[in-house]
This record gives sequence, C-alpha cells and structure tokens, in this order.
Amino acid sequence: MPNALQIFYTYLWLREDGTPYYVGKGKGNRAFIGNRHKVPVPPDRSRILIQEFPSEKDALSAEMFLIAYYGRKDVGTGCLRNLTPGGENPPIAKKGTGLGKRHLRPRSEKFRQAQRERMLGNKRGLGGHSNHGQPAWNRGKVGVSSGTHTKMSESAKRRRAEGR
Repeated sequence: MPNALQIFYTYLWLREDGTPYYVGKGKGNRAFIGNRHKVPVPPDRSRILIQEFPSEKDALSAEMFLIAYYGRKDVGTGCLRNLTPGGENPPIAKKGTGLGKRHLRPRSEKFRQAQRERMLGNKRGLGGHSNHGQPAWNRGKVGVSSGTHTKMSESAKRRRAEGR
C-alpha cells in the first residue's frame, strides 16, 4: 500500500450551486489550505471533491483534462477561475531538476562565496534591505515652515496633556 504522503490527487472546489470554480493537483492537505492559491478555499469541506491517482503524472493529466472540460473564465471558455491550463509547475521540487523553489537548486561554491561577500556589509540581517550607494529618500526635500512646526508642536503638547 502506498504511503499517504505519496498519494497525488486532483481536486475541484465547488460553488454553492455545485458548479466547479477551481481545479488543482495536490497531495497531503493542499486542497484544504488557501495560502498558496489566488482564489479562496470553499468554506465548507463538503464543497471539495478529490480524486486520487497512482502517480503525479496521472493527477497532472486529469487536472489538464478537467480545466479543458470546464473551461476558464479568464479566456472566456468556461466557469473556472484557474489562470493556466494546468499541468505545469508541480508543487513538489526535486533537488537538481530545476522544478519548484529556487533555493532548492544546488549553488556553486563561486556563487555562495559571492553571496557571503554581499551579505558582510548588510547591517539589517538576512532579508534586510540596505541602501548602499543610494541617496536618502528625503535628500533635497524642504522641511515644514517654522509656523507649521510651531502649530504641530503645540498640537502634540495638547494631546499629551489630554492623555491621548
């Protein structure tokens, strides 16, 4: 018997009237979570249909067939909100195949060394944005007039005094 994590399926999300609005291919709990979809998951699990397949290839073929059968709204051929004909970009990534997420592809030592050198000057940590060599966003901007500054200061003092 195959492991539950290796079972691939095609799923349909149904409207209240029972017509499908999205077709996808998945495994695990993909059909029930919405964080990777551009359309909302049905609020009721009874509006999710699942058909299991023995292989990912079969599930992808079924996905393409169902999208072609029901048609897509964006191209004026049917009722589905899918934006592609299906069968592409499988959610699993096999190391070295170029499929899936970029960070799973092996990187050369030369690339990794260049990345280390770029990050040495990054004072904001990983993922931070540094503006090395960029002028300050407000360089050359004229500040507020002295009258406006006085009004703003008085307003702030009143708010503090009122406890807001």
